[in-house]
Amino acid sequence: MLQTKYAVMLSEEDRANPRPLIGQGTASARLLTHARILIKADQSEDGPAWSDAGIAAFAHAHADQIQRNYAALAAALTNGKITAVTSNGH
Repeated sequence: MLQTKYAVMLSEEDRANPRPLIGQGTASARLLTHARILIKADQSEDGPAWSDAGIAAFAHAHADQIQRNYAALAAALTNGKITAVTSNGH
């Protein structure tokens, strides 16, 4: 597992949920960015598992800001249904 403060582990269903938003481009820019960040942060077996620093560079944000917001991002995209955002104890 990468050096991240929080591990984001998405199920196949969790990964599929934001993809229509991204593909259609009908959601707000902020929501689309949140969806892309969660998908890039996914450290499950099928996820891309980007590092916090890589995601921060992608999102033009600081890594600390991204780390603090993983759970909020997940909740915003899924009405609170994603619960697999856990601290790695860093």
